[in-house]
Amino acid sequence: MNMNKATSVYLVFIMFCFHIGYGQIQLGETLDVIDNDFAYANSVSTSFDGRRVAVAGYGKSEFGFRVYDYNGSNWHQVGADIQTEHPDEVTGYKVALSADGNRLVTSTIKFRTGFVRVYELVNNNWIQLGSTLYGESSLDIYGLVIAISSDGQRITSSAKFNNGSTGHARVYEYNGNEWIQLGSDIDGDASGNYFSTSLSLSGDGNRVAVGANQYYPNGLMRIFEFDGTDWIQLGTDLTGIESYDNFGVSANLSYEGNRIIVGDNQTNAYTGYAKVFDFDGDDWVQVGDALQGENIRDKFGLAVTISDEGNRVAVGAPSQDDILNTELPGYVKVYELIDDNWVHIGIALYGEDVGGQFGSWLNISGDGSVLITGALNFTYKQSGTEVGYAKVYDLNTLLSLSDNTSSHKAIIIYPNPSSKYVYFSNSEFINEIKLFNSIGQKIEIDRGTTNKIDISGLSNGVYHIQFLLDKNQIVNQKILKN
Repeated sequence: MNMNKATSVYLVFIMFCFHIGYGQIQLGETLDVIDNDFAYANSVSTSFDGRRVAVAGYGKSEFGFRVYDYNGSNWHQVGADIQTEHPDEVTGYKVALSADGNRLVTSTIKFRTGFVRVYELVNNNWIQLGSTLYGESSLDIYGLVIAISSDGQRITSSAKFNNGSTGHARVYEYNGNEWIQLGSDIDGDASGNYFSTSLSLSGDGNRVAVGANQYYPNGLMRIFEFDGTDWIQLGTDLTGIESYDNFGVSANLSYEGNRIIVGDNQTNAYTGYAKVFDFDGDDWVQVGDALQGENIRDKFGLAVTISDEGNRVAVGAPSQDDILNTELPGYVKVYELIDDNWVHIGIALYGEDVGGQFGSWLNISGDGSVLITGALNFTYKQSGTEVGYAKVYDLNTLLSLSDNTSSHKAIIIYPNPSSKYVYFSNSEFINEIKLFNSIGQKIEIDRGTTNKIDISGLSNGVYHIQFLLDKNQIVNQKILKN
C-alpha cells in the first residue's frame, strides 16, 4: 500500500475521531431560566451515572429548582414543578440527588429561616416523603448545606447560625414513614465557629464531614462515624496552614468515607487550595500535594467534589483576577490520582461571563464520568440582580484533551468551548495571534486592538490558537467552537 496514502487515511481517521470527541465535552445545552428575578445555579447535583441532574436557584420563583434527564442530545425536565411557598420573596434553594436520581432532598432558605424536604419520583411526579424538617431555632438558616446518602435513606443538614453561630449538623434516617434523627446533634465548640459551613455525607451514610471555616485561627474539618448510637469523631481535627485561613469552606467525602477533599479559598491573598486526605485507621493522612490556585483572588477551593472511589476530584475557582488584577470568569480544574500524585488532566473549564462566579458549585457523578458546575452572581436580598446557569460535562472526553496554559499562565482564554467570542487575558503582552484548523491550515482573523476574536463564522470543531508574546515566547492552546 502506498505509504503516503496510508498516512493520509490514518490522519483523516485521527481527525475524524478528534472532532467527534471534542464535540461532546459539554453534554446538552446550558441549563438556565429566563426570569428577571430568578436564576440558576445556587446548587447543583447529579445521579451516580450523571444522566440525571438537579439545579436550584436564587431569587423570586414559583418552583425554585428542577430536575433534568439527558436523552443523549438534550436535557428535559423530570416531573412537574413543585410550587414554592414564597414565590414573591427573595429565596435561596438547595438540592441533592440520591445515586439513582429518584430521591431528592431540598432546602429553602429565606433570610435567616430555612426548612428541608425530601421527595421521591413516583409516576413522573415528585411526592414528598415524611414531614418537613425545621431547625432548632427560626434563625438557624437551617438547610444552607444538605446532603443525601447514595440509597436516599439518610440525609444531613446544616445550621451554622445555631446557638450564637456555634453551629451544628443533624443526620436523619427514613423509617418508611418519617425522618428520624440519627444520634445527637453534631455541635461546634464555641460561638462564632459557624460549624457546618460545609457538610458531606458518605455514600453509605455512615460518615459525615462537618467544616467550620471561621474556626480560630485557620479553619477546621471534622469527620464523624455512626457507631449505632451516636456520632463519634474519626481521627484528629484537620486544620488550615495559615492564620485566618478559610479551611473547611468546602468538603466532599468518597462513597465509603475513607477519603475526603477539603477546600480553602482564602489562603495566599485568596489564591486558595484544596487538599485530599485518607483515613488510615487511626488518623487522616494527606494524599499527594495540595492542589493550588493559579493567581491571587482565584478563590480556588470554594467548591470541591470527589468521585465515589475517590480517584477523581474537581475544584472550582469562581472569582479570578490575573496578574494585572483584571477580573476574569471563574474556572474549574479536574484532577486524577496517578502514582499517588494528583495530576491535572484535560483542559480547564471557564465560565461564559466576566465576574460570573463559574465554579461556585460543583458535583461529580459517583462513577466519575460527569461533572456539573454552576455559576450564579447576585446581590444579597436584591431581586433582579441574579444571573446564572449550569453546565454538564463529559469528563472522559474532557480528560482526553491537553492543557498547556501552565506554559504561560498569564494568558488565559475564555470561554472554552465557545460559539461566538473567545476572550484572552493580558492582551498587551500579545504581539500576534495565529489561528489554525485541525489540519494545520491558517485561518485569517481580525483581532484589531481588542482582547477577543470572533469565531462565530467558523465551523464547529477544534482549532489551535498561537500567541506570540514579548521576548519571543510562544503559547499554544486549543479552543473548541460549538
